[in-house]
Amino acid sequence: MILFPLTASSSSDPSSSSLRGPEAFFLNGSSFAIIAGGAGAGGVPEQLAAGAKIALSFRTCLPGELLRQTGRRSLDQLQLRLDPAGRLVLAITAADRRLNLVVSGTKSNRNLLDGLWHTAEVKVTTDGSKISLTVTASSGEENRQEQELDGLLEVLDLSGSQLRVGAGMIACIREGPGVRFTRRGTEVSSYAVDWDGCLLPYTCQGKPCHFSIYRSYKVKTHKSEVSLLPMNLLLSREEAL
Repeated sequence: MILFPLTASSSSDPSSSSLRGPEAFFLNGSSFAIIAGGAGAGGVPEQLAAGAKIALSFRTCLPGELLRQTGRRSLDQLQLRLDPAGRLVLAITAADRRLNLVVSGTKSNRNLLDGLWHTAEVKVTTDGSKISLTVTASSGEENRQEQELDGLLEVLDLSGSQLRVGAGMIACIREGPGVRFTRRGTEVSSYAVDWDGCLLPYTCQGKPCHFSIYRSYKVKTHKSEVSLLPMNLLLSREEAL
């Protein structure tokens, strides 16, 4: 079993309110991590049920998909993403029904694409009647939106699914409830993801997502580890800026 290392936070890490735990550096437009394993193993919740909670911390300068979970029926899906305006968007689709929640940043910083840590939390009330989306800045400020589910959970089927994290992003992402990188019984595979720490600076000035690095990447799972040849990767797509 491969346990990805816990990344210690330095004194220059302005992340007092972010989740503490293993973090991953998603390097380029091809990056992704896939988490498999049922809720009983501490892995991916098979259903978005009453009392469910999903959370992760992130920092980036570019929009993209933080996570996506798709059920056996391709129309059943949960997606959490950052839009080009720097807002957090939760989209849930079940058959022909769709729910959208949009949350901007906090009062002091509306744009979440600022290179600083933010925590996103999706939470269902204990009676299953409402769902909320909360973003918390590194300063501790919060912004939260809530919406009635109107029976959506009764038709949503995410059973047998995997959780896809950070697909195509250039970002640092820390694990949280329902998004576990290092939990016994959970299998994680990834491509173009650095598990040894995040190199992104804590600013978006000078377009820090616009640079190349040369290193050896690995596809990692808890069952195997396959080395890839070193490659020079451009860590952004010009059209995204």
